[in-house]
Amino acid sequence: MVLAVLLAETFHRPRSRRWLEYLAWFLLSMVRSSRVSRLSLGAGQVRVEHWVRLGHLRNPWFSWDSLRRLCSIEANYDVVAAYLDSWFPSGVNDLADVAQHYTGGRSIYYTVFLGVSLEAVCPEFRYRMLTAHVD
Repeated sequence: MVLAVLLAETFHRPRSRRWLEYLAWFLLSMVRSSRVSRLSLGAGQVRVEHWVRLGHLRNPWFSWDSLRRLCSIEANYDVVAAYLDSWFPSGVNDLADVAQHYTGGRSIYYTVFLGVSLEAVCPEFRYRMLTAHVD
């Protein structure tokens, strides 16, 4: 599921837009704005407050070390995995639930896109989802 989320988020946030978000993070950090915690950053588009809460950043403020971490695909994998585990400790059973918790609301488009992304990284997913409800 983590790879599917990263794939979906990477599609929706091109690199140029992510760099604008990093610039906003830098500027908001300079004035110590409380809004900095609500920014979604990195390939996984995880809020800064969750990066900190999950122990992947020391604090919400910009630093070159934190920027390097946010640009690391491995760190993004780890924080998305930790974020999903914090919401779904027993594992993910419903893509709509993932979409709701990840985007903050129900989204059919994101749910379908997440399913397509999951199928792209895990081809047997389609078979498992089709047979999961058979008694």
